[in-house]
Amino acid sequence: SKTYTEADSDYIMANEGAQANKFIRDLREDTLRGVQSKIERGMAPILAPLGYKNNMTKPQGERDIEPSDTWLLVRKVLDLAISGQYSVMDLIGKAHTLGLRNSRENSISKSAMYQMVKNPFYTGKFLYKDTLYQGIHKPMLKQAEFDLIQKIYGFVSRPRPVTHEFVFNNLIRCDCGGCYCAEQHVKHYKNVTDQSFVYYRCIRRNAGFPRFYVKEENLQTQVGAF
Repeated sequence: SKTYTEADSDYIMANEGAQANKFIRDLREDTLRGVQSKIERGMAPILAPLGYKNNMTKPQGERDIEPSDTWLLVRKVLDLAISGQYSVMDLIGKAHTLGLRNSRENSISKSAMYQMVKNPFYTGKFLYKDTLYQGIHKPMLKQAEFDLIQKIYGFVSRPRPVTHEFVFNNLIRCDCGGCYCAEQHVKHYKNVTDQSFVYYRCIRRNAGFPRFYVKEENLQTQVGAF
């Protein structure tokens, strides 16, 4: 730290303050780019749920999520959930009997059990900022098994990723290096049936690169011509 006196120039203080702010902004942008890069590669930038662990042996930016020592125990609890014969409270008791503990070696709480049976991570996907992505980690459940659990316990499943409907997702790159991904919008017209439109845009927000939106039909024409 530095101590300024009345004799110090206001210009020097302002300049150093601006440099500090720029450093913070650059650090934030670098962090966001690193997170987005992991997401594009299917690597969940989250704390691993029960049954998995974050691989800390790999360098920063390459740390994926892999099965942990509790993998089989979590699978046993989820098998009990699939049977439809146990309430959430019953599952907590069964988890305790099996010896399943969280990362702090404590018994599984009610909220943690609810999170377990509702978490799509166990199907090979992951949620990040309310968006569902396809991951590269090893799935514990089939999608049909997960859907059955949601039905048994009356949970409302989050929307499945619809990347299979968008032909050009992640196939086209922007000048900044980011991938073009699809967005679906519904426009409402008075006395007219709502119309759905699909646009593609770069998912990065890099300074100096304008963000262009391309309609799906225009992109189809360009790709066909190419």
